[in-house]
Amino acid sequence: MLAEIESGEVVDLGIRGGNPRYIPTGHIVYGHQDQVLMAVSFDLETHEVTGQPSTVLPSVLVYAGGATQFEVSETGTAVYGLSSGGGGGNEFVIVDLEGVETPVPLPRGNYAVPRFSPDGSRIAYDNGPSEIGVYNLDTGANPMIASGLQGDPDVPATWSRDGRYVYFESSGPGTAGSDVFRQLADGSAEPEHLLRREGIQYPLSTSLDDTQLLVVEQTVDRGLDLLIVTEGQDTATPYLVADWNESMGVISPDGTMVAYVSDESGDPEVYIRSFPDAANQVRVSEAGGTEPMWARPDGEAVYYRNRNELWRAEITGGGVDERRMLFEVPYTGPFLEYNTNWDVHPDGSSFVFVKGAGGAADDGGPPVIPIEIVTDWFEELRGRLGN
Repeated sequence: MLAEIESGEVVDLGIRGGNPRYIPTGHIVYGHQDQVLMAVSFDLETHEVTGQPSTVLPSVLVYAGGATQFEVSETGTAVYGLSSGGGGGNEFVIVDLEGVETPVPLPRGNYAVPRFSPDGSRIAYDNGPSEIGVYNLDTGANPMIASGLQGDPDVPATWSRDGRYVYFESSGPGTAGSDVFRQLADGSAEPEHLLRREGIQYPLSTSLDDTQLLVVEQTVDRGLDLLIVTEGQDTATPYLVADWNESMGVISPDGTMVAYVSDESGDPEVYIRSFPDAANQVRVSEAGGTEPMWARPDGEAVYYRNRNELWRAEITGGGVDERRMLFEVPYTGPFLEYNTNWDVHPDGSSFVFVKGAGGAADDGGPPVIPIEIVTDWFEELRGRLGN
């Protein structure tokens, strides 16, 4: 997309990828979910693409959502992270309570935000900048949904409690910013536009009766806040709005509490509060915590991540009874500051994580991502595409 700052007009340039930027050679470069850097000629005066996109760097690490690990200086020195094996990409792994992983039989891709359906048979996920997939664990079917929406459907953050709908955000024609939508999980109808609001909003979790939706909003002056969207109302009311950041909210299985992350102490920590009134705050984590999820099926505990460790905090009478580290989770890809990037199976027997591209460290720690530096890269680019 090309946005005119003065007029506010947005034009679709007809190219699909992430992290686009114009460079002095007369090209737009951007990442593609196939783990490559693309480039296309662009006329600054007419604001038009004047050529066909071409791959200019192979094996460039591109995370889900399009975050491309590439930068180039004004003098033409390029630096980028290498994806693994040329094809690169992420994969989903099912991990049991002992930390033993089993890969989900999908080819590597630009995956993020996996969410089990309420019956545990499907996983909805972000499949790059403009697709949402729903993978059937029983049959292997993997349809892409939200195809009837113009723009970029992204980040399927939650299911309805009855398993009929997947909620996501999208920006494009007819939206006020990054708006909130829902789509039948089988893709059989057009997406529904639930919240039209300026700024950036991501859906997070639904209430027990599916009439309320917890949303995180990103603003310039306050950062991240939690809001509630009520069914049938194209507006949002505050749940937690403060000068610090509140994000990654998830409503408990019984619909009475929210686990979320706040940096009000100076560092990210996991807290719980009642829902929908946001009372009775209790701190769950002790020395840092992000990406909370409720234990299922009964919500007797909150899982959360502290760097590369998965922790479990027992919740008793609205308070924390015990915390213990379960196992290390060397899954890096990618960290999303607004939402949890893993999930708990509805029967509580396992988890699904995103295993990022990049080679594993010898000590079993997080993957090591090689960095490559190319001098005089502008000359190489001109040689490939001309100017």
